[in-house]
Amino acid sequence: MNATPLETVLAAIGDYRRSGKSYKARCPAHDDHSPSLSISATEDGSVRLKCWTGCATVAVVTALGLKMRDLFPRVDLDRTPRNSKKSRAPSTAKGNAKVFPSAKAAVACLEKNLGRRTAFWTYTDAGGDPVAVVVRWDTKDDEGKTCKTFRPVSKIDGGWRIGDPPGPWPLYRLPDLLRSTGPVHVVEGEKCADALRALGFTVTTSAHGAKSAKKTDWSPLAGREVVILPDHDDAGARYADDVIELLGHLSPRPSIKIVHLPGLPDGGDAVDFIAERQGGGHE
Repeated sequence: MNATPLETVLAAIGDYRRSGKSYKARCPAHDDHSPSLSISATEDGSVRLKCWTGCATVAVVTALGLKMRDLFPRVDLDRTPRNSKKSRAPSTAKGNAKVFPSAKAAVACLEKNLGRRTAFWTYTDAGGDPVAVVVRWDTKDDEGKTCKTFRPVSKIDGGWRIGDPPGPWPLYRLPDLLRSTGPVHVVEGEKCADALRALGFTVTTSAHGAKSAKKTDWSPLAGREVVILPDHDDAGARYADDVIELLGHLSPRPSIKIVHLPGLPDGGDAVDFIAERQGGGHE
């Protein structure tokens, strides 16, 4: 039997103690002399990590040798639900993961734990039907820095669940690029993609950021002219390399260009490039 997300996290921590309905442990992301990390299971079966000194969740997860996906339950999609009739009430699947009647209901469940979302982006199949949603929350740490949290919601047989799709992610704005005939611009992140699309470009990206290009089906770009606009940091360069490698396996092979946007600050992206030029009167 697969371990639950809570069991996985506690096993990685090793030294912890129970505190009511949650657990306390020393945070592995900083030199913690007294337990400042809170670990608890949420209503949907995922794990919530809170370092009271301000360490970001991703830093804690990385220090534990885990991935962000380890915080969320997985659904056994090979099993047929016992009740095949449609129901408005969410059911419970393997791993304590709920199945919701709609993406909206799944996001509402997340908002109970994380507060009001900052943004969300919908991924569709080739016909334009929604198959997954990426939801974002922005919070502030003790130093006033913005911490970004992302959660996926995906469509499965019988409804929606909190978690990745059962197969590869589709490219973002897939119907747009399928209808187009010119170059397709690839950026890192949905926010950048939307900013370029607003200017009339055909643009796409993959879900889950710079390290997850392999989780997406890039086959719709076979034979296309592809222009990659990497972010101005090491992660952006690695993402561009990963995309190039994945496109290289397609047949016919796409023609590929990498365009480094000029004047970007460290960590800058297409949104920064557009904002600077619009603010400075550039077209």
